[in-house]
Amino acid sequence: MTGQEIFPLADAEGFHAGTGETGDRRFATTLARGIQVLRAFRPDDPGPLGNIDIARRTGLPKGTVSRFTHTLTALGFLGHDPQSGKYSLGPAILPIAHSYLSKIDVRQTAKRHMAELSVDTGTSVLLGCRDSLSITVIEASMANVPIVLRADLGSRIPIATTAAGHAYLAGVDDAERNGLIQQIRARKIGDWEPLYARIQRDVEDVHRRGFCISNGEWRADAFGVAIPIVGGGGQPVMSLNCGGPCYGMTLEKMEEIGLRLVQIGRIITGEQVRG
Repeated sequence: MTGQEIFPLADAEGFHAGTGETGDRRFATTLARGIQVLRAFRPDDPGPLGNIDIARRTGLPKGTVSRFTHTLTALGFLGHDPQSGKYSLGPAILPIAHSYLSKIDVRQTAKRHMAELSVDTGTSVLLGCRDSLSITVIEASMANVPIVLRADLGSRIPIATTAAGHAYLAGVDDAERNGLIQQIRARKIGDWEPLYARIQRDVEDVHRRGFCISNGEWRADAFGVAIPIVGGGGQPVMSLNCGGPCYGMTLEKMEEIGLRLVQIGRIITGEQVRG
């Protein structure tokens, strides 16, 4: 589970930074492009990014990227290495991220339960919120999980092909779910008919028993079990996912993890837990 985004950088309304196409006349295209430059940076990047790297990820012309990176550096949102000419995220990002995370009440409640489940099962337990067509990790507990399956804060997990993403789809209302499914279809991610069937199956599983399972469908060497977190009170719908290597994992064990996730979900959203 890495932070690599597998989709073109775009917002939920279909805007793509390279074209500026959007049907909303109030949409500030220049601002959106600047934000897309910031979104080009990923937690698993091996080092700073150059203007060419950012242009490739965003679809923006290199000259446009150069103007944005210069401005964002002057504002403190990017740091610039004069020797390499490359950029990394700057300290001005931190207060914004902290302000957002501090308002998500369930993080602190979930943290202890996530850590206990991670230790008991030897898996990664991740709490995430939606960002475009990804789930962005906002809390993580990992015990004895291989490095290749680890996910840091800020890592992105695709909604289209994962248990975490499908659990999120099950947690939102019909209008949002259908809109996201149409965006996934428009991106031509994989073979649509089997993918849509898996999404429907997983959404039905969540509605029927509270969780859904992915066994080697996103990555051949990994499984995932996930639930939606629907807390209300202005809190965003989230996804709580438990994942790890397929080796040694049985369907029975995954279902046990699913039931435990459901119990944790009830605890952190304040529901009454029945034994």
